[in-house]
Amino acid sequence: MKYGESYDATVNSIQQTNTEINGHPEVFIGLTIPREHADPYRAIIKTVIYMVNIPQYQPGHKVKVKVLETNGKIKVALEGAHVF
Repeated sequence: MKYGESYDATVNSIQQTNTEINGHPEVFIGLTIPREHADPYRAIIKTVIYMVNIPQYQPGHKVKVKVLETNGKIKVALEGAHVF
């Protein structure tokens, strides 16, 4: 995501789906994103991460995300996540 505001989100959960792409697991990552002047936003995103990066996404860890609010909808993407 090129546009959007950067935030430090806290990982709440990580769960592997039954899908792998090029040998890398697809996962659901539950996040809490603090926002100025608003309640924290909770999101679950589905993404593919490198197997060696799984320790970075354990509950309690901080990750960088981009948040884009358009037309009343909020889109969240992990910064640095690779598109396969």
